[in-house]
Amino acid sequence: MLKSNLLDIHGNYIGSNYIGTLGGQLQQINYVLEEVANRYPAGLKDYMQKKIEGTDEEYFSRPNNLRELTVPEHLMIFLMKYIKDMKNECIEVLLHPLVFNYLESVNVNEEDLSRLDDE
Repeated sequence: MLKSNLLDIHGNYIGSNYIGTLGGQLQQINYVLEEVANRYPAGLKDYMQKKIEGTDEEYFSRPNNLRELTVPEHLMIFLMKYIKDMKNECIEVLLHPLVFNYLESVNVNEEDLSRLDDE
């Protein structure tokens, strides 16, 4: 489960003063997911039972309750749709200096990561 910690989102990788919340839109989703996990601690009981039995493939095609939304297979789809439908101009993604140095070493621009290979 995701942990609420703003430092995890931006990691203090910028040197200038900043007023605001980097990644605030995604942080809000994090708070909601944590609250779902706290309010429905037994919400994965049916999911895990069916996973062990391995008999009901239709059950796993979508979340059947709020807690199942936090399962990685469902969460990834939810987050991709959420990000696609966001109405803000951009999402700031800050790179750790090691990531930036690596991209420079493989001659890949941080604005276009499509040139990275699968390795």
